[in-house]
Amino acid sequence: MNMFFDIIKIMSRDYPEMFNFLIILALIIVAIIILYIIHWWKKRTGQWITTMNHLIKDETWVGKRVIHAAMSREEIDRAIDEFVEMYSTEEKSVQRPTVTQDAEGYTLTLPSTIGYNMFCYWLIDMVYFDEEKRFNKQVTAWYEVPEDAEGAWKPFAGETLKCFIPESDDDYDDVYFTTKDNLCFRQEMDGPLKPVDAEELKRGVTPVKKKKPLIPIMLQLLFWGMAFIFSLLTINRYFVFKESDADSTSDTLRMQNVNVSYVPTDTAKLGWVTRLIACGNAKALVPMMEFPIRRKYPLHDIVDANEFTQRFDEIFDEAFRKRMAQQNPAEWHNHGFRGYCYGKNGDLWVYDKLYIIDYYSPQEQKRYEQLVKEEMGSLHKSLSGGDWRPYGCFKTDNGNIIRVDYAKRKVFNAKNMHVASAAKDSMQLQPIKLRGDEVLRMAIYTKGSDLHGIPTLIMYGRVEISGTICARDHQFTDEKGNCVTFGDPFHEKEDLSMFSEAEISRKLHQPHSYERKLTPCYWLDLVK
Repeated sequence: MNMFFDIIKIMSRDYPEMFNFLIILALIIVAIIILYIIHWWKKRTGQWITTMNHLIKDETWVGKRVIHAAMSREEIDRAIDEFVEMYSTEEKSVQRPTVTQDAEGYTLTLPSTIGYNMFCYWLIDMVYFDEEKRFNKQVTAWYEVPEDAEGAWKPFAGETLKCFIPESDDDYDDVYFTTKDNLCFRQEMDGPLKPVDAEELKRGVTPVKKKKPLIPIMLQLLFWGMAFIFSLLTINRYFVFKESDADSTSDTLRMQNVNVSYVPTDTAKLGWVTRLIACGNAKALVPMMEFPIRRKYPLHDIVDANEFTQRFDEIFDEAFRKRMAQQNPAEWHNHGFRGYCYGKNGDLWVYDKLYIIDYYSPQEQKRYEQLVKEEMGSLHKSLSGGDWRPYGCFKTDNGNIIRVDYAKRKVFNAKNMHVASAAKDSMQLQPIKLRGDEVLRMAIYTKGSDLHGIPTLIMYGRVEISGTICARDHQFTDEKGNCVTFGDPFHEKEDLSMFSEAEISRKLHQPHSYERKLTPCYWLDLVK
């Protein structure tokens, strides 16, 4: 045995390319042998069964897809809205079901083109959409299999499968169905379809999932054990692991200063973000962030890693870090293409990286109110009164300064609303949240004019909020019909487009219509 290992060491040192080839070849052969044995064992023991992938592959896309829910219409709509938002993408949106009312509740008719897996997801979400309440008894579904079904669906050809989730289920990702012969099956999402005892379900007992056979598990352990041994034999050639590095790594982990990259999966990164904020490790959090991080105006945006490190304790106060230290996965909510948000108010937003911080500590909120007071106090007295608050400030490419303020209408009126229906159901990701009926005031200061004085031009307008990303379109007009519009600087850099009449042209010394590029800036930086 020692001679065998000596030969391997010599080959790894003197003939690395041949040695690597032999390793790969040996692993492939072993993998093929193990897979064949596992396949033979499952066929012999009757465990080679249908999976979700088999059913999706052999689906014919024909038949009724119906869900009946004995709940209120408000609950029905909320469940549908959450499902559509969760699974819709920019390329493809989820089609909403047709809802009809009957004596016992509501019937949701899904399109026949919906896949078997999405049908199961619809059923699961209808049962579990409310975090505080389960609707196992209230929700039942029917999935029709055509008579000419082939492949994995052939045993159920011509059946209308009654689908449900029993109250005793505690996996939250399994769907059950019964046939006309009272045969019962459990569909594990992305897993096998297994027969279960219908009588046990009636008695409120969820059948226990069978453990994997011991022999296939031992074979897989053997396979990975061999791979590990081969890796140890070649590691000295490709990796250098110094004792000092090991000590340093141990100390780093002990001090909670995690400086290695997070696992790039949809949910693993959430745990890293939570943990690093909780332990106050700003430096390790930086690689997981997308700058700039927007703050509500007139607070300065966080433009880079250095500024984030300096402002870390102000942004994430001790109370918030203690909350993050609890590491409760239920605090993270999936919002489809927006990524995951932390908390019901969306304090943090993570997609590929942490790209929005919507939490404002008491210290930062106090700083915000102080800056608002200073900024409004620096304006001409004709502009500083009332309930006006700063919305944004911009420089144009010809040297003009444009500031925008907003005020909420004291009397709420639905006719004043300028929010598209899609935006009403979506969280606003912009730092300053708008109700949709605010009045906006634009003040334009030509190049070189006194910023403490009366602006060259004042216009009033509104903001249209539309789309699933709640993009904003700012529109300003005056009594002479002049118009100024610009887009949403939060989502992308936009141009300021003005369409002016002769009166404005004389004041601003510009042609009748023109476009100007906007660059965000800070009013207090300009007046100081």
